[in-house]
Amino acid sequence: MVTQIEQVREVLKAFGFKESDLARAMRVAPFTVSRWLSGRTRPVGLHRDVINALYLATKKLREDPERRNEVAGRVRLGIGSLIHYGLKL
Repeated sequence: MVTQIEQVREVLKAFGFKESDLARAMRVAPFTVSRWLSGRTRPVGLHRDVINALYLATKKLREDPERRNEVAGRVRLGIGSLIHYGLKL
């Protein structure tokens, strides 16, 4: 089973995000993402669900860079955008 730390790392890598990009999109402080990556805390609630959905999307989007860039753009718009689009990854 993949840990939440591994999920966050894969999301950062797959979408080419910096920790600050993900923090802004998730509406959390940058140190929150840093804590997720260090294992000091874990994403919970909606943040956990979004990280999980994005992680699952990385597998689908590996072979489709154009679609991956589209989803990355939505993520950069923020969590509200993902909810608006219904996490249609």
